[in-house]
Order: sequence, then C-alpha cells, then structure tokens
Amino acid sequence: MTRPLSRYVILRDDGLSDAIAGQMFASYDEAYSVLERYAADYCCSDERESYRIEAECLAPYQQTYSARRQP
Repeated sequence: MTRPLSRYVILRDDGLSDAIAGQMFASYDEAYSVLERYAADYCCSDERESYRIEAECLAPYQQTYSARRQP
C-alpha cells in the first residue's frame, strides 16, 4: 500500500477555527462531503461561514541538503 502524496484540510475563509476547520482528510471527496453536510444544515442562513479545501503535499522524504564549496 502506498502512502498518499497529499492530504486535504478544511479552512475557514476568515482564518478562525471551529469544529469543521482544521479537519484533515485523505481525499478531496471526503472533505467535500463534510462541507456538503454543513451547507445542508445552514442552507438559507446568513450565519453560514465560508470554507475552502486546500491540499497539503506530503513529501516522501524530509531531508535537508547543504553544499559547501571546498577551497
């Protein structure tokens, strides 16, 4: 089984945190489903917050390389 190269996080557009914001998902579809359920609960409300889904890339290796020039 291979490790996914990205994960998806739900963020609030105003930068605040709540029960939805900050949740991580393995796929975009999973994150979208959570937002879809939230939108259904507040379908016509002016109190609904704005959210977005962003991908976070996961590097398979986290190594730092440095090069020094020898005189």
